[in-house]
Amino acid sequence: MPIESLSVLVVEDESYQQMVMLQILKLIGVAEARAASDGASALESILVDGYRPDVMICDLEMPGMDGIQLMRHLVETPFDGAIMLVSAHTAGIMESVSRMATTHGLPVIGALEKPVTHDQLAALLAKAGTARTNPSRPTEHEFTKDQIEGAIERGEFVPFFQAKLHLDGLAVHGAEALARWLHPNLGLLGPGAFIELVERYDLMRLFTLKLFEVTLAHLENWSTLNFEPHVSINVETTTLADVTFADAVLEATDGSRTAFRSHISFEVTERHGVQELAHYLENLNRLRMRGFGLALDDYGTGFSSMEQLAHIPFTELKLDRSFVDGVADDTRKHSMVEHSVVMAQELGLRTVAEGLEREQDADILKALGCDLAQGFLYSKPIGAEDFLQTYGPQ
Repeated sequence: MPIESLSVLVVEDESYQQMVMLQILKLIGVAEARAASDGASALESILVDGYRPDVMICDLEMPGMDGIQLMRHLVETPFDGAIMLVSAHTAGIMESVSRMATTHGLPVIGALEKPVTHDQLAALLAKAGTARTNPSRPTEHEFTKDQIEGAIERGEFVPFFQAKLHLDGLAVHGAEALARWLHPNLGLLGPGAFIELVERYDLMRLFTLKLFEVTLAHLENWSTLNFEPHVSINVETTTLADVTFADAVLEATDGSRTAFRSHISFEVTERHGVQELAHYLENLNRLRMRGFGLALDDYGTGFSSMEQLAHIPFTELKLDRSFVDGVADDTRKHSMVEHSVVMAQELGLRTVAEGLEREQDADILKALGCDLAQGFLYSKPIGAEDFLQTYGPQ
């Protein structure tokens, strides 16, 4: 969404700071800028007045309801915009509050220390159009289990591919397969419309295997055109707790398809704890022994990331976007990424920086020795045909 179309709500108790930000927003050219003096007033604007800002610029420390409390309450409101944090507190506190907000499902486009400047505000507002609501937030349509299961069986869920590029030279390495729903009436739907329902209805194993089969078919087709990218597919710990998962994957890649195993990685996400550890480890080890790659997704955000690295034969380490975004400006992020890359190199793991959006961050990651990058800086998720045309043989 262009800045000229944005509506912005400034939540700030200091009248001078409030006035300055409103003036800057006017100079930047936003469509509408309003102000609220505390969290309660901001909630009233949303719940009583029906105001729906695209961006909320939120101070943290305010009398009455502070910014942290406000964000907790926002989850229960129709607000579906993005959050920009502003505070005089340390970067460590703002980083922690940003993580809290994203855990609530509120997309945070950045954090600024006071006093803010014209260029800082403009740069962050430019990101508002790409801010994505967390899949845990409420969606307009609540699909039934029969609707979701039927869509899986009919093949309406398809992979879109977000490219992974070598930071040294930007040659394509492959892609991550990300699920989209080609709904016959509603059009293309992102994961926010269905992924939580797939989990709730206990359909994740079926969903993952169907997406895997479609991805495998694309790899087969591309190989006939001398295009053999490496593709990764997300798999939840709940699916890996099913001891039959590896059997199904190995059966699908038996015979003439065996060669494709080396072109596929499973990205292990850690949103849920491991309930059946023995089955989880059995699936991962069997897949790795048969040639599949294993990636530890969102590294640094899971409570047992280090433990998993010590006991599971991963081949790839994905650095979470919360560390990648702003690494060029944040010494703490720089240190954490540097140590992660060094550790990965010592363990013989490939490193992938996900959520990359800025050239200056890409330059730092390249200098630190990170192998691959994935993010809107280079490519958004695109359909199979577009991926072939963009990155396949020319």
